[in-house]
Amino acid sequence: MVVAGALFGAGVVEPPNALAASSDVYLVVVSGDKAVDIVASHFESQDVEVVAELTRAVDMVSAVLTQLITTETVQTISSSRSDDNWGLDRIDQKTGTLDQRFHYLDTAGGAGVDVYVVDTGLRATHSEFVGRVGTGYFVPNVTDPETGEVYNLPSPEDDCGHGTHVAGIAAGTKYGVAKRATVIPVKIFPGGSAAICDRGTSVTAFTQGIDWILANRSRARPAVANLSLGLSSESAALNTAIQNLAAVMPVVVAAGNDGNLSTTAGYISAGTDSTRITRKSPACTADKLGISGVLTVAATGGLAGDDNAPTFDGFDKEARYSNHGPCVDIFAPGTDIKSAWPVADNVDQRNPDVFPNNYSDNGTLKRSGTSMASPFVAGAAAILLQQFPTETPGGLTARILANATRDAVTLVPRAGVGAASPNLLLYVCGLDCMPSTPTAPKNVVLTRGARTEINVSWEAPESDGGAAITGYTATATPAAGPGVTCASVAPTLSCKLTGLAAGTSYSVTVTATNATGTGTTSTAKSLTPGAAPASPGTPAGATGNSEVRVTWTAPADDGGLAITKYTVTSTPEGKTCSPVGAELVCTVTGLSPGTAYTFAVTATNDAGSATSLTSATVVPVLPWEYVPAFVAVTPANRRVDLEWSEARVLGAAPAGYFTGYEVKDAKGAVVCVTTGLKCSIGQLTNASKASFTVAATTLGDKSQVAASNEVLVGGVRQLGNVMPRKASALLSKIATTNSKGKVTWRALSGGCRIVGKVLTAPSKGTSCRLRVSVAKAGAFPAQTLTVVIGLR
Repeated sequence: MVVAGALFGAGVVEPPNALAASSDVYLVVVSGDKAVDIVASHFESQDVEVVAELTRAVDMVSAVLTQLITTETVQTISSSRSDDNWGLDRIDQKTGTLDQRFHYLDTAGGAGVDVYVVDTGLRATHSEFVGRVGTGYFVPNVTDPETGEVYNLPSPEDDCGHGTHVAGIAAGTKYGVAKRATVIPVKIFPGGSAAICDRGTSVTAFTQGIDWILANRSRARPAVANLSLGLSSESAALNTAIQNLAAVMPVVVAAGNDGNLSTTAGYISAGTDSTRITRKSPACTADKLGISGVLTVAATGGLAGDDNAPTFDGFDKEARYSNHGPCVDIFAPGTDIKSAWPVADNVDQRNPDVFPNNYSDNGTLKRSGTSMASPFVAGAAAILLQQFPTETPGGLTARILANATRDAVTLVPRAGVGAASPNLLLYVCGLDCMPSTPTAPKNVVLTRGARTEINVSWEAPESDGGAAITGYTATATPAAGPGVTCASVAPTLSCKLTGLAAGTSYSVTVTATNATGTGTTSTAKSLTPGAAPASPGTPAGATGNSEVRVTWTAPADDGGLAITKYTVTSTPEGKTCSPVGAELVCTVTGLSPGTAYTFAVTATNDAGSATSLTSATVVPVLPWEYVPAFVAVTPANRRVDLEWSEARVLGAAPAGYFTGYEVKDAKGAVVCVTTGLKCSIGQLTNASKASFTVAATTLGDKSQVAASNEVLVGGVRQLGNVMPRKASALLSKIATTNSKGKVTWRALSGGCRIVGKVLTAPSKGTSCRLRVSVAKAGAFPAQTLTVVIGLR
């Protein structure tokens, strides 16, 4: 069933230990001219100056080290499968052409990681594991589930060989992937003879081994478990145990070796088309597809011919014996794999019957099977766990699948099967997928907090550089002076910059940090910290034509930021105005005449706004087209009768806008309010002087006042003052009086003649003067009248 493969051992380039950043010159000693080239090229790629290469007398590279160095270890692999583990040569490169090298980071190798090998035990003293074997476990006894025979297990030593071979692939110094990992054997198979080794073990023993790992694992160290084994049918108890194990560490399992080209044997699926043989636990169970921490590994390496004389036929060809189908997660080399073996090379190594007298710490053997493919993946997991020790089992298996080489495997045609296995081939990273610093955080958003604060938020970078982001730092830099920073612990994507200078512009960037270092900065965003202003002073309004001119004073505190805008808003109607620049005045237009308004002013800066108290009530008006004018001022007994012209405003006045007329006496007292055009002012004293003003009134305005002539209350009122020459007129047409006393006329000058009640104008001259007196008028004085004489 199993044929051997090979791998050739060669010198290992030992890189220098990690050194602190320095400008000293170091001699780096390596083995072989090619190794000199490799190390020198790497130094140069890391910006380390290579001063000289000395390859004749001694192999070394002299380099100026100005930073910490991370190098690759390069193990030479023979092109002959008989001498070396060809699988190492394949899994460290993406292309199918082998380069006889196994590259891995000198900082990797699985140091500090435990690899649990649940198998037939381990030859702990073998040279492949010197100094790297932890305390393991062996079940005390195994009861054969078919015969009932009890096998006692005296120690964790490997007396079948399978466990040592598997461990050597996962973590052997020469033949293994994770060359610095610690191997912890968990022996669940009895041995000691070929017959016993071929019998297998029980589900009880299997479960006991898993339970021991769960109970005794180190919580302080990352770990991976390899299960290069399988069952002929499902076990609910074992499924539960595997699920529990996969919750705390990655679990790598062999897909199984039941595949062939002519039947559906070996097709593994958790679907309803599964048969007894296809539902092997733990490689493929009803629950397996839901366990993210489990990887099922199929084998490459081909294998032509029959089982008695198989022939290796291709590194990247799917092995015909490998189980296949949807439950497979990944391929790894599995045919002709050379690894550690617990007995010497010069005996019948495959026969456990000869083991007792032939144990060796240097034995090797080639074997084939998915049992050999699985530990390649377990070793790769150990390398990744050293780099990402806190990664979850599901996250770790996802990384392995993400790193895998796609479409590298030539899948062999199978008869009558369903879905093919995923075409992913294991890839162990060298420098090409060494963790780097993260890319820049995305979509940085700045908002103001308190007066001297800026709140910063962002999105995670596109790439974490291959290592989990541990934190973020936001830096605010002014044009001059020191910057300010704030930090957050991942996965928090925000922080608050404090202690900033209000009114100073800051350029803000964000960086992400992982175990490798701090990544590139985000695109800079700028913001000036500050607070909203205080309220402006209470505004005052001056009415105008359907408008109000509003003035105010600036806020006592601008919040550290320039006021960018003032806005005046009316109540009611919400009409607004804003001044130009920093002016503290603007005019609200489009108001309704006669409506009472109040006004408030809002001051705004980049941080916010504040609003003043409201103004006193202001009423806008319409302009006057006509103002009133007196057309008659008639004194009478103890009164004066007034009459004036109508006033009018421009534009369409709203209903109720015009309120009437207001008459005041000479002392400014209101003596008449009316909507008409006449008013009689009574209770006056005869012979007293009187004058009046009149103004039109609206809801918010008064017109210009009109003033009357001064009159004597109750006295003579002249009716006519112009006569043609030689003309005659009744005296009653010249003047009249409201007095009841006798009226006496006398011509004083100018040539006018009075005969009876008739006045005759002279034939020449320009005017004449008349005197009129009233008897019994008391203090009422005589009045002198002037009559203008004109041409006929």
